[in-house]
Amino acid sequence: MKGEISEDRLRIAVFTPSSAPDRKKARVAKTNLKKLGFSVQLSPYALGQRDLSSGSDVERFNDFRWALLESDARVLMPSRGGYGIIRVLDKISQLSWQSSDRVLVGFSDLTFVLNFVAESRALRVFHGPMLVNNFFDPVPQVVEYFKRMCSGESYFVKWEGDSCGSRFSGKVFGGNLTCFTMLAGTPFCPNLRDSVLFIEDVHEEEYRVDRLLYTLKHLGVFQDIRGVLVGFSDIGYRVYVDFFRKNGIPFSTGFPGGHGVLNYPIPFGTELGIDFTKNTLFVHAFR
Repeated sequence: MKGEISEDRLRIAVFTPSSAPDRKKARVAKTNLKKLGFSVQLSPYALGQRDLSSGSDVERFNDFRWALLESDARVLMPSRGGYGIIRVLDKISQLSWQSSDRVLVGFSDLTFVLNFVAESRALRVFHGPMLVNNFFDPVPQVVEYFKRMCSGESYFVKWEGDSCGSRFSGKVFGGNLTCFTMLAGTPFCPNLRDSVLFIEDVHEEEYRVDRLLYTLKHLGVFQDIRGVLVGFSDIGYRVYVDFFRKNGIPFSTGFPGGHGVLNYPIPFGTELGIDFTKNTLFVHAFR
C-alpha cells in the first residue's frame, strides 16, 4: 500500500440478497473487518432467514435497496452467496442505478447482478470477497488486495496455471459458471464482444462443467470474446483445458478468485491488461 486509505473508502455496507449467513460467523467476520480498520454497517435484514417464500424475497430486495439507496458506505458487499438473487433480479434491475464511485463487490450468486451493473457502469464492480466467505478467517493476501480495491490503487496479480493465448487489453465479465450459464441469453447478460470471460465454480462434477461449457458454446458466448480466465475449481482444470484446446479458445487457468481460500478482487466492465503468456493481470488505478 502506498499510504493510508481515507476513512470514507473503508466504510462497508453488508447486505443479504441470497441465502442467510451463519449468524455467529457473520458477527465474527464483522469484528475481524473492524480490527482491520473498516467500518461495517449491517442491513436491516442482513442476519434474517432466507427461504423460497415471498417474505424472504421482500427482504432480499429491501436489503439490496438499502445498500444502494440508504447506506452511506462506499463499498457494498453481500454477507454470503448461495441462492435467491434470481428471484428478485427484475426488481433489482429497476432500482435507481445512478452513476457513482461506489464499489459493488462479491461473487457466487451475486454473478446475476455484477454483470448488468458492470455493463451499465453505474458502480465500480468487482468480482471478489464477501463477508462470511472471506473475513470469518481472513487470509492476509486477500485482505491486502481487498484494501487495494478499496483504495483505488493499481495492482498486479500473477498466478500459476495452464494457458494458451497472447497479451491484450479487455473488459472482464462472468463469475460463477453455473450462474452465468443461467444468465446467458437473458436481458441481464452483458455484450461480450472483445471481452474476457471469467468463470469459476465449486461442488460440480466434471460432466456437469462440460455440459455448462457446451451450453455456453451453443449459445454463441465464445464466438466474439478474446479469451477465458478460469478461477477456482475444486475438480482441477482438465475439463476446462480439454474444452478450450478442442475449440481453439484462448484461456488461462488458476486465477486466485472465487470459492477458494484466495479470492482476489477482479474488476468487471473496465479495461484490464491481461497476459495469457505469463498468467498476469494488471488493474489500473481509479478514483
